[in-house]
Amino acid sequence: MTLLNFDGSDSFSVGTTSGGLTSPQLSLIDINGFIAVIDAGGYITQSSTVFSAVPESSTYAALASLAALGLAAYRRRLEVQAQQQL
Repeated sequence: MTLLNFDGSDSFSVGTTSGGLTSPQLSLIDINGFIAVIDAGGYITQSSTVFSAVPESSTYAALASLAALGLAAYRRRLEVQAQQQL
């Protein structure tokens, strides 16, 4: 979940105790680039911890596959050019 335009003057209630959401669930909530925490009153607030996006391993695999295809096309092009010169 991403809360847009959420600042210190806004509040978002998810329950009446801090036991409503687990830490992994809270870590999925993005508040202006900060991780969400629940205060004692049961309100979501932004923590002081900034998180950054980390690509998944499948992203690296896709980039490596794209690089391999590009290399194969480049080598094939060189091979075709060499045959045309003969």
